[in-house]
Amino acid sequence: MSKMIKTLSLFCFALVGVTVGAATTMTASVAAANNANTQKFYINQNVGESSFRIHSREYRDGAYSIEIDNASTAAGAKVKKFGWQGGAYKTQFWVFENISDLSAYGGAIGYRSVANSVTVRCFSYALERSQATSLVMQYGDSVTTVFARVKTVVEGLDRSFRPVTRTENIRRDEYRIAMRVGSHVVNGQKECDYHFMVQLSNGQWAHKQGATDSKNLGAINPDTYSWDLAGVTNFYNSSTKYFAVSR
Repeated sequence: MSKMIKTLSLFCFALVGVTVGAATTMTASVAAANNANTQKFYINQNVGESSFRIHSREYRDGAYSIEIDNASTAAGAKVKKFGWQGGAYKTQFWVFENISDLSAYGGAIGYRSVANSVTVRCFSYALERSQATSLVMQYGDSVTTVFARVKTVVEGLDRSFRPVTRTENIRRDEYRIAMRVGSHVVNGQKECDYHFMVQLSNGQWAHKQGATDSKNLGAINPDTYSWDLAGVTNFYNSSTKYFAVSR
């Protein structure tokens, strides 16, 4: 989880993500347009979570999430209204970022030279770990499938994981990693693998292939770079996925 702003006085923020989930049956509550409290909002941190819920002062007892004009609880409605019921609905978990704390390369560090190591391979190197880091991939797995597994592994290490683009600004407590996958028949054998690159504080990229030494790749563009492996040009030929990870 990212570090949250817990003192909400004078601040600016960006909403990271809100997902509307499955509908639930309830009675909609509508306030009068001239009610003085409907546009006064409470922001309360969820118990045991690094996230918040938002509801208007009018509904501090019923604790509805943000009220939306013409919202409906009917099945199939495009805009639904969900009641807050003690953390039952993850759809009402909002995460805040201090937008003044963003930069091009976030909290990336300089190049780390790691010598020949069978323990620290590409994933561990990208995560700046000295231990082996397991990740499952089977022949034919898509980059999207493996990307979802990466998220599970990273969050299992108690670190935040956010899909990002190659160029968007990221927080100063995180840095950017790129990944691809590939599945090919090589010398009659089915081979598959994933690979990671890590962005440095100067915007360049570095990686470590298997047990070999790490390498500073310089000012490359991972989207157009040839991700080769063992003499196979662009073995990792999927699209490039990016994510920001905390330390």
